[in-house]
Amino acid sequence: MNKLKIVCLFLCLVMVLSVFSGCGGNSGNMIYLNLLSAPETLDPQLAKTDEELLICRNLYEGLLRKNEDGKIVNGVCKSYKKNGLTYTFTLRSDAKWSNGKKVTADDFVFALRRAVTPSVQAPFARRLRSIKNAQSVLNGSADPSTLGVTAKSDTSLTIELASDDKYFEETLTAPVCMPCQQSFFNACNGKYGRDGDCVIANGSYYLKSWHSDEFGIRITKNDNYSGDFKPKNGGIVITANQKTEVRKLFSKNSVDCAFVDNRDIDSVKSAGVKIKSTQNICWFMTIGNTYSADIRNAFCLSLDEGVYKQALNTGFSVSKSVYPGVLGVTNADGAGISQYNLENAKAIFSSAVKKTDDKIFPSATMYYYPDDYMLPVTKSIVGHFQQNLSAFINISPAKHPEQLKEELKTFSLQFAIFPVKATGNDITEYLVNFGVYDTSDTVAAQQRILAQKTVIPVCCENTNFCYCDKVSGVAFGNFDGYIDFSFVVKK
Repeated sequence: MNKLKIVCLFLCLVMVLSVFSGCGGNSGNMIYLNLLSAPETLDPQLAKTDEELLICRNLYEGLLRKNEDGKIVNGVCKSYKKNGLTYTFTLRSDAKWSNGKKVTADDFVFALRRAVTPSVQAPFARRLRSIKNAQSVLNGSADPSTLGVTAKSDTSLTIELASDDKYFEETLTAPVCMPCQQSFFNACNGKYGRDGDCVIANGSYYLKSWHSDEFGIRITKNDNYSGDFKPKNGGIVITANQKTEVRKLFSKNSVDCAFVDNRDIDSVKSAGVKIKSTQNICWFMTIGNTYSADIRNAFCLSLDEGVYKQALNTGFSVSKSVYPGVLGVTNADGAGISQYNLENAKAIFSSAVKKTDDKIFPSATMYYYPDDYMLPVTKSIVGHFQQNLSAFINISPAKHPEQLKEELKTFSLQFAIFPVKATGNDITEYLVNFGVYDTSDTVAAQQRILAQKTVIPVCCENTNFCYCDKVSGVAFGNFDGYIDFSFVVKK
């Protein structure tokens, strides 16, 4: 009898383990992820921050998707063809939302029309500009219903382009192109993507819970998902704990993976974690075009990397061009950048100031992006200008840092130091931050940006993702949320 009990207990244990082990022996394990900040929305058309893009990338699935090797493959569509400027997509007939309703071609029509509607202000709407009539819709001269996107049936979708776009298929993998069920959207009464009751998913995971007060999100396997990207884990528990040192979170096994500030990179290495980094941010100093060309030129000539290099933190490096490394532009180093000549700068500055009404350089303020990293850099630069040019400049954190980027396009900033982030492979998406739209020649584009002596590239910065040795299968992409967790395995 005792032997029989033992055998029965053993068989029960095997059955329980099999439920949680799944394929590969670990599909039931939850992965614990810590973010640098909490998302404000899980609306894929409005997702903007790394955190929002990452979660949306894992909750939703577009027509196309990237596999573990970064290759573009079928997502919701089971096949597609391109004839001239027209794409025809055939959707999986068994594709469903987490609420059990079918994913249809109309869901993509609604999502794409919504994305280009000016009042929606989708941050990545410009990626859709190659779709027929998209440019007219974006500038408000055409109705969204004229967009070249048509549902022929529940499972047939056509997208007509106005011009060829080598990045279009990649764009279709991004959150801005992920479907939106119109009836559910309307039922949310303006709260779509902003709380747990107003999110449904069609991807590998669905939203199990979302606590906004003490931020925490739990996404788990979507049982209604029928595609090729079924998770190799049970789901992800997501936090944004910035009170506890990230090294301690790893050491105490409180997290399996985390996005980590550059200031913490050296310390987390001691916890034995693996690190994946991408250099996707460039910091700039601007000089307002209200100053004369000679004064701007003097500031440019006087600034050398030796002024601030020692103030750079781990994960930062001196800029050699306006392009961060992730964009792969290697032929622009030094193009259009003023060659350091302090003595010449002093002479030009002194002469230019004497031509002003007051014969002195007016009081000014250097605004910096409210980031602890850049305060020492800002102080070093301002101190250098004061010591060598007798230019007395105050420093202050920018109250509305996003406005700095808008002013950058018109070269109307006075003094400021702030970041510009590369958000996609299309360099045009990066250069529009500087009001530059002709990107056929990246060297010429850089020279144009720097020609007026209003912009100086200062340094580049890394984005870092760290994970412990229990985790494998991390395919770290450069954009749009970086990681598809369906590939990730936890021992």
